[in-house]
Amino acid sequence: MKKNQITLNSALKKRFICLLTIVMIYRLGQKIPLPLLDVQQLNQNNANNDIFSIFVILTGGNMDNYSLFSVGLAPWMTAMILWQIYSQNKKNQLKRYPKDKIDLIKYIICLLISTFQSVGVYIMIEKNKLLIDTDYPSICTLLILVIVLTSGTFLLVWLANINTEYGFGGISSLIGVNVIVRFANNIFHMLVQVSTSQDLYFQVSIILIALLLTLLFPVWIFIHLIERRYPLKRPMINNKYAQRAYIPIKLNTAGAMPIMFSISFFMIPQYLLTILNYIFPKNQGLQYAMEQMRLTKPLGIVVYLLLLFILSMGFSFLNYNLSDLVESLQKNGDYLLDIKPGRMTYQFLSKRLLKYSLIGSVLLILISGLPLLISLENPDLLNFTMLPGSLLILVSILFNLIQEYELYQMSNLYQPLFTFSKL
Repeated sequence: MKKNQITLNSALKKRFICLLTIVMIYRLGQKIPLPLLDVQQLNQNNANNDIFSIFVILTGGNMDNYSLFSVGLAPWMTAMILWQIYSQNKKNQLKRYPKDKIDLIKYIICLLISTFQSVGVYIMIEKNKLLIDTDYPSICTLLILVIVLTSGTFLLVWLANINTEYGFGGISSLIGVNVIVRFANNIFHMLVQVSTSQDLYFQVSIILIALLLTLLFPVWIFIHLIERRYPLKRPMINNKYAQRAYIPIKLNTAGAMPIMFSISFFMIPQYLLTILNYIFPKNQGLQYAMEQMRLTKPLGIVVYLLLLFILSMGFSFLNYNLSDLVESLQKNGDYLLDIKPGRMTYQFLSKRLLKYSLIGSVLLILISGLPLLISLENPDLLNFTMLPGSLLILVSILFNLIQEYELYQMSNLYQPLFTFSKL
């Protein structure tokens, strides 16, 4: 037992060293400015409440200094969710596809999305006049920045994959580091502005947000842990553990994933409008749409909350994958108490999952969406109204890290059994 514990500690130590190394590379890449960028002009016009800056932070990017990793992991996250939705259709027969081919398809989707977003970043840089004067044609400058930004995204994807295999936390760790840095900076600025601002509405709003954050931490943990357990009968297994079998359905089935992915999807029309406005600068309709599709405007908030609700419901069903679960129960001879196997089980679980997903989605909208209403009165509060959503992401990432650590402990506990079976 002692030997197993030493082995576990050694393996975890190596994984944490790998994680720290990747985080250092990640933070270093965020400090590398893009080529052809006027750094002095950038420092004078450093973004603060820009919607792109806030959203990209929550997907592993950084718009504050337009660095190598400015686009972040949003293209890869979007590619994964699109592929996951596509793979739910059994008619596609994806089980026949080799893993290399599936990965290639994901990378192609990621390349297309990252190229699209990189063009949007270039337009924002050019619009803010942050490029140095060169003799290069505009198309050459565009190609250089798009290639660099896209390469940065794929470097991040590679780091995330390395962290998944040899480190700890996978893609969540990189996003978590970014969110923690931003969260700490916002808390610091919150304290400074409360003490220096003369605006009573501003001060009261920040105090309310601070109180919400204080209450939110234990409440979200409680919501995350709530689950309904349905007893499962396993006639093919005859031991004491079979009597304890159950199928759990959590109240917060989707976790904080809808927040991160709603950000990714919300950015797509933002980039599209930016590109179209660059091509048609005199179009009043595009300018009006750009102005309204912000989180400081009612339309932007409604669209964001609608995306949040749809993704929360969608992730609940994607995570459970009821059709495969019911099929697996039938093959193993397992069934729910007083429920017929097959279609009846599927309908029973679907209704329960829909019920709890609706409750969880509404709670998610109330917790992360309602604070955005404060920014309608004062757009300068947008940074702070995003803090509750950031806290939900951090708590969910923390739970994922704890579960991964417990998984390593469990695998180490049974390692001698697997070693013995090979002899």
